[in-house]
Amino acid sequence: MNTSGSGAVRLSELLSPATIKLNLASAQRDDVLQELVGQLPELAGRPEAREALLRALREREQLHSTGIGGGIALPHARNALAGVVDRAVIVFGRHTKGIAYGAVDGIPGADQKHLFQVFYRGSNVGQIPGTGLGLLIV
Repeated sequence: MNTSGSGAVRLSELLSPATIKLNLASAQRDDVLQELVGQLPELAGRPEAREALLRALREREQLHSTGIGGGIALPHARNALAGVVDRAVIVFGRHTKGIAYGAVDGIPGADQKHLFQVFYRGSNVGQIPGTGLGLLIV
């Protein structure tokens, strides 16, 4: 992987044209995970390894969503998976319309841009009393 001796890992060593999919077809989180895992050349012809990675990704999403906001998620396994891949890999996927990813905060995507407005009320609060999202940073 890194031949410079600096200890730094280059993105170009982890990502390749084969692991980039700019037009994801799936519309559900689990299907997108499966689509992304299918992009890994290292797992071609290894259905048990693909299933192990998919299971690890789904288990991680059950613990805590890897959605970080702004339409971005960084799905990853919680622990290294021995025998699945022998080095770190990155798969990049983009969905042109976005998908519901199950953000743990429960704030709808349209409301997230207002996250730091002191008195903004989210569209999903119904009759819950309060004055806003309460995320003012001082």
